[in-house]
Amino acid sequence: MAIPPGRAAAVIGVVLVASILQRVSGFGFALVATSLLALAMPVSDAVVILSFVSIPSTTLTWRQLGDHADSAQLRRLIAWTLPGLPLGLIVHATVPDRPMRLILALVILLAVALLVTGWSVPVRHVAVADAAAGFVAGVLNTSTGTNGPPLVFDLASQGVGPDRMRATLSGVFAFSGVATVALFAVEGSLDAKALVIGATAMPFAVVGQLIGTRVSARVSEPMFRRMTFVLLVATATSTGVKALFF
Repeated sequence: MAIPPGRAAAVIGVVLVASILQRVSGFGFALVATSLLALAMPVSDAVVILSFVSIPSTTLTWRQLGDHADSAQLRRLIAWTLPGLPLGLIVHATVPDRPMRLILALVILLAVALLVTGWSVPVRHVAVADAAAGFVAGVLNTSTGTNGPPLVFDLASQGVGPDRMRATLSGVFAFSGVATVALFAVEGSLDAKALVIGATAMPFAVVGQLIGTRVSARVSEPMFRRMTFVLLVATATSTGVKALFF
């Protein structure tokens, strides 16, 4: 199946940059990649392709940093993310895109405001917070393609450090990514064209992850936290702009 060279080049370039960002910050792949690819293809197509492409890089990050994760917390997040995935497909098919994105943007901004004020999850409520964040991330993954914010908010509000956050996020993304692609395949969204484009871009996702590994070693914890806030605000802004103007 022939893919237009311009579209293939756009996907490769976007995936490379987004993979570097995700390795450095722990999330942001969907934010950058979906927003840019939406200029070249329908958002629904971009979400399916990127779900497929991201699996190798998130898995590689998980293999590199897995020892830094709290295994009990990771299992809890994955266990609650997976049941949210099929519900996200239903939400995507039944709820209008615009109001959903506006609500998501406002919720992310509220989360950022809480983090800035120093709000934290009480220790006795950590398991409940993980369950809520995991489930919401699962729903958002298949409905909007942006599943990072609730997980980042959950971990940041617990004071989780950079390596543990990257490890935990990559573990959740790797497991939920495989499940998401399987659901898209069953649903019929993962067609031959998406597979060809995804397979073409996959090696560049891995290259971006390797470059990001070198860059992340130079990122201090204060810089990491600032980057986290900036990406959350950028996610909210991008989501709100899409809802209002596209």
